[in-house]
Amino acid sequence: MESVELYNIELNLDTEKKTFRGIEKIIGIANGSIALDSVGLSISSLKINGKDCQFNIDNEKQELRVNGNFSGKIELDIVFNGKVSDSLNGLYYSDTKSGPFFSSQFEATGARYTFPCIDNPAYKAEFSITMDIPRDFEAISNMPEERITENGQRKTIKFMKTPKMSTYLVYIGAGHYDVGRGDYNGKPVYLITSKGNMKDSSIPIEMAKGSLKFYEEYFGINYQLPKLHLIAVPEFAFGAMENWGAITFREVLLNLDGSSSASAIKNADEVIAHELAHQWFGNLVTMKWWNDLWLNESFATFMSFKSADARHKEWNVFDDFIISQTSGALHGDSLRKTHPIDVEVKNPNEIAQIFDEISYGKGGSILRMIEAYAGESAFRDGVRNHLKKNSFSNAIGNDLWTAIEKASGKDISNVMSAWIKTPGYPIITAKKSGDRIHLSQKKFRLDGSSDDTIWPIPLTVIRSGSKKESILFNKNEMDIDGKDFLRFNENHTGFYRVNYEGDLLQHVLSKKDSMNSFDKWGILSDAFAALVSGASNFNTYKNILTSFSKDEEYTVINEIIGQLSELRLVIQNKEKIMPLGKEYFSYHQKRLGDKKNGEPANISILRGRVNLALVHFDSEFAKELDKKFKDYDKIDPNLRMAVSTAHAIATNDSESLVESMKRQNNDEDRVKLISSMGWLKGENNYNRIMELVKSQQIKKQDSRTFFVTASRNPDTRKNIANDMDSLLALFRKYYGGTGYESRFIESVIPYVGLTDKAKIDDFVNRNKSPDINQGIEKGVEELTIYQKLNERIK
Repeated sequence: MESVELYNIELNLDTEKKTFRGIEKIIGIANGSIALDSVGLSISSLKINGKDCQFNIDNEKQELRVNGNFSGKIELDIVFNGKVSDSLNGLYYSDTKSGPFFSSQFEATGARYTFPCIDNPAYKAEFSITMDIPRDFEAISNMPEERITENGQRKTIKFMKTPKMSTYLVYIGAGHYDVGRGDYNGKPVYLITSKGNMKDSSIPIEMAKGSLKFYEEYFGINYQLPKLHLIAVPEFAFGAMENWGAITFREVLLNLDGSSSASAIKNADEVIAHELAHQWFGNLVTMKWWNDLWLNESFATFMSFKSADARHKEWNVFDDFIISQTSGALHGDSLRKTHPIDVEVKNPNEIAQIFDEISYGKGGSILRMIEAYAGESAFRDGVRNHLKKNSFSNAIGNDLWTAIEKASGKDISNVMSAWIKTPGYPIITAKKSGDRIHLSQKKFRLDGSSDDTIWPIPLTVIRSGSKKESILFNKNEMDIDGKDFLRFNENHTGFYRVNYEGDLLQHVLSKKDSMNSFDKWGILSDAFAALVSGASNFNTYKNILTSFSKDEEYTVINEIIGQLSELRLVIQNKEKIMPLGKEYFSYHQKRLGDKKNGEPANISILRGRVNLALVHFDSEFAKELDKKFKDYDKIDPNLRMAVSTAHAIATNDSESLVESMKRQNNDEDRVKLISSMGWLKGENNYNRIMELVKSQQIKKQDSRTFFVTASRNPDTRKNIANDMDSLLALFRKYYGGTGYESRFIESVIPYVGLTDKAKIDDFVNRNKSPDINQGIEKGVEELTIYQKLNERIK
């Protein structure tokens, strides 16, 4: 079909049999053959303009093909039947105490599992959705209810027609709900949980209202739908999903109250802000095809931190941006098996696998770099003009660059083209040459290799006296004036690394007291990357780390936690790592002390993370901290992960952890306890937790947490190695079509392979499949990098 104007969809849901019957009318324009995306649906009738038509199903292409050619405006009537899934894709259900909870997850290509459609973001249409459900159920879709008709033990809910939107943004849900409500500018904002599971609805609703206000002012466009639902889904593969007007979340992100940890509150605020940014960038203006997925996700990522920063200056959220987004992106993009931000996508399996650190973290970091290069006001004006021009339509990345270019007067398009179409990123080598500093650039890779790629780098030079200059470094090498030089990459807005050679490194470190938190983080991050890639030795790395050992910055401590924890997991020569970590974490654990009334959220978060790290480096400290486990429900929520992990390590008692998990009424604590179970030792303990996974006493969505942690545990790596095939089958069942099966494989191979390389090699050789190839290739590459690192650190 050339275009679709309207989908009129009626779904009759059998909540007991977990099936549905659909009656659908598609109105659009045809110009030749007609092929609709359809998977797993039984088509009982198909008519075009009132006449029966022959059709066939191509299962390989996931298509419903109508025989013949058609032209002009047509009405396509389809009657079909389908099954509600027990995986976490398409229209699926979760079991709760109040009965089944039905919810849809259609991004990237899940709509075709629920109704025949053109499941392509460029084919925007209006949707008129009707649901027939049992009388005691409620239903939610993108728009408000238009009318409800009761018929005996059933009722029919017709929803208002949507604006033009893509299929992946459609939402269909039904269940027994608890409902919280707030209002924003006369529009209702609802919080939905399963019956009996509501906590303090005002917390997430106020977060949403704050972000709505920020975005309306920033974008210059009001939120476009007449209502907003925030829906806590009991089982959910992703963290959240931006369905227009009916946003879905994991329960942990919405079930908040006064007992929630500071990190849970900050994380919930960021995720809510992320999904609300999509209501403009992604929903109102949508990518034409999935190669521009990164623009949706990176923009929402970047804007969510801007929203939080505007509302909570005390959180210093761009510290978290560097830690959670830029750091992971720099790591992932330094692998040979990375991909360009703007990556060619051909089939559904590829789409699911690009929801990764490149699309989110690198993309968001590049936007932060371009905002600094263009200027904040010009960046915002360009975004506003782009959204207004393309509302209710589709766009490509270059449309946005052109808009920012016009607003700033700078060559944004060519700079962005290089950064989004080229995989990887540069490292700048800087060395003193008389009174000049000589610069050269090359691609950085963790395996030590490189190539001759040249990037147009928006380079900032920081000089003493608060002086700075901006240079577009777009050639292989250049010289700059060395007078009053302090360092490069102000606030670490640039997505590149710097290698200061010889005396220049000592000069930069001698001025570290003039650095802000971003600059310090950059020095440490670059030092660790140099160690892992083989560009520097362990003593050089240790000297740099030690120079920051008493630094109290949030970014610095978090970065060192990550680095020393990773080295502990992958380096066999523990004498190089364990004393260093024990000394560092002991100092900061004592310095942070106990929780103080009114302390900043980031101090509470740091205390928990430092205690958790020290548990792994000091067995006596773990035994001491374990004494708090008997009062787990009463201790500081920010300390609970450290306490439960200490209990696992000190006692190796699985039953007490299981009992505590079953007692919890919130996912935050359940997940902490499940993660702690991954540090238990012994076959019996491993099998005990495996039973909980298979019986779904551990939620499908949370099972990954246990196995990923167990892959880090030297004692249970062998169990993961033995179970790789069955775990892949389990994750395909739970997460099929979401990309999480690939990410699971990637996350365990580098660690399990250090213990049993032969079994990993065998697994890899027997499992070549599009849905996991990317995860396998990246995991194997990281394993090789860690093996070489072990050879160097002896």
